[in-house]
Amino acid sequence: MQRKLLTLGMAGVLATGFALSASAQLADRKGMTLAEAKKLLAAAEDAAQKGNAHMGLAVLDEGGHLVAFERMDGASLVTVEFAQAKARTAVMYKAPTDVFSSGLSKGGVAILGLPEMAPFGGGFPLMVGGQVVGAIGCSGGNTPTQDSEVCKVAVAALGK
Repeated sequence: MQRKLLTLGMAGVLATGFALSASAQLADRKGMTLAEAKKLLAAAEDAAQKGNAHMGLAVLDEGGHLVAFERMDGASLVTVEFAQAKARTAVMYKAPTDVFSSGLSKGGVAILGLPEMAPFGGGFPLMVGGQVVGAIGCSGGNTPTQDSEVCKVAVAALGK
């Protein structure tokens, strides 16, 4: 019985040692908080209202998962999916979706074969200290560029 307890005790010490050494190897990352996501949505909603647009607005974390979403009164149902898809594209490729829209308009149809691709303006990665902490997607603007303009206002509010 004592030998069994000694073995279990040594296993616990070893496990603790492995846990401590593993934690020392992890990267320190910043992440998207709900409070910050709500602030971004408020900035985007304000910009959309000033432009007389009814939009879907999505904030995702660095893994492409939804943190917060808002569908403004009068926004089309499809804005729910498009806002999230645009944000997911932005976070996965660490680039504004405008670059893919531009590439597509220049004949780069291979873009359509990329995974997690929504090649429409209105998705922007959110960067803090050189790290992607998430993305915002805006959908439902009145003009082809309004989605991007609303997103840019929200991006400017990050961290303020």
